[in-house]
Amino acid sequence: MATKTSGSSPDKRRKYDEAFFKFLSLGLLGLVLTQCVPGDPPVEPGGGTNPGTSTCYLTSATEQLERNGAFTDFIDRRFGYSNGLLVSESEQSIVQGFGPVKRKTNYQLQYQNGLLTQAVDSLNLIVFEYAPGASSPSQAVYSRLGRQRAVYTLTYAAPGRLSGIKETNQVLPLNSLATERDFTFTYDGNGNVINERLRLKFSTGNTGELQTDYTFTNQPSPYQNVPNRVALTVLALAGEVETFPGEFWHRNTPSGFAVYNVNAAGVRTPNETATLTGQYDATNKLTVLDQNSSTLRRIRTTFGYQCQ
Repeated sequence: MATKTSGSSPDKRRKYDEAFFKFLSLGLLGLVLTQCVPGDPPVEPGGGTNPGTSTCYLTSATEQLERNGAFTDFIDRRFGYSNGLLVSESEQSIVQGFGPVKRKTNYQLQYQNGLLTQAVDSLNLIVFEYAPGASSPSQAVYSRLGRQRAVYTLTYAAPGRLSGIKETNQVLPLNSLATERDFTFTYDGNGNVINERLRLKFSTGNTGELQTDYTFTNQPSPYQNVPNRVALTVLALAGEVETFPGEFWHRNTPSGFAVYNVNAAGVRTPNETATLTGQYDATNKLTVLDQNSSTLRRIRTTFGYQCQ
């Protein structure tokens, strides 16, 4: 299904506009740090606050799209840790629709005085910049083969709570016409992103807007204890295939979402709806997340953990 925002051409790299591969599930992409024991206070990376409590790190997340009755297209991410910090993130993806298209990255994350300073791949570099005295970055600059490709401007509603991220592209991503993407998040009282808005500007001069509304389960989101969700958000948006960035900022696991096109007058037109069904292990970790969509697509995400 190809989706066009009001007055715009499709941005085929993005799941909002992709004709071939829409990764819309809410349990993917990035470091997930969650408790092995439900109901305990949050555990910081590498340690616990209660005797006998383990810290569980996500070591793999694999999302697959069903095509002609079989799960074929996939994106697989692996995560490495040292001293309670995420130090590596690798990704492989295969998209059959283009013949197939294969992509692989392997980022090494570097820190200084406890702050993430850059993520380095053989071809890519993302540098994180901070205002004086700040503990969260205000900007990230993405370069490939030494050429600057995009700048990400980050704003916060409160310490540790992202309220917006704006991507400005100097080089158009593969199969994309978007020169700018501007995401804003609205939170409910439980700390979930109930509304995610995306405003798009295209090289054609057209603009478009999409809005996603979420509903939630009472199960904990695997992202709620992530120590550096900003880094995951930027890495996701810099990739050729990414997920809704708002997913990293939920407190609970979503049970579904609805996507709308929004015109210049603010009128919303339904685009897609989906239900999300999770499977949890005995210690309340999300292991499988199934998505069934109004577009008749089926997506399954599986997760692997290591507990210490």
